[in-house]
Amino acid sequence: DTPEQILDVVHMTIGSTTAQGQAGAMATSRAISDATDGSPGKESPQSSRAIAQDYKLYLIQECCDTSLDAALVAGCLNHPGSPERSLEAVLLLLLDVARGLEYLHARGVVHGDLKPD
Repeated sequence: DTPEQILDVVHMTIGSTTAQGQAGAMATSRAISDATDGSPGKESPQSSRAIAQDYKLYLIQECCDTSLDAALVAGCLNHPGSPERSLEAVLLLLLDVARGLEYLHARGVVHGDLKPD
């Protein structure tokens, strides 16, 4: 993929909340990693020039004004209408966190500040 093709996919997947859109975003991230030699913060001169000339890349993240601890206390992982936590929701959350860390670690990125609050 060329940098132009990669960024076209980024523009199409930003803001998508569907599983298909999220899968596309992950594929885009892998393609960007491949196009930049797979190293965070290191770009090949050819891809840097192509991107700088034709595109501005914006990383958009959801603003979360709470913490995991506050969400747990508020019952966000509880069964609807029940004070009991949903084991399925808890396990899915843990799996999401583990997958995110696995992705970062595979690329040499260490978060270094992971905590529930």
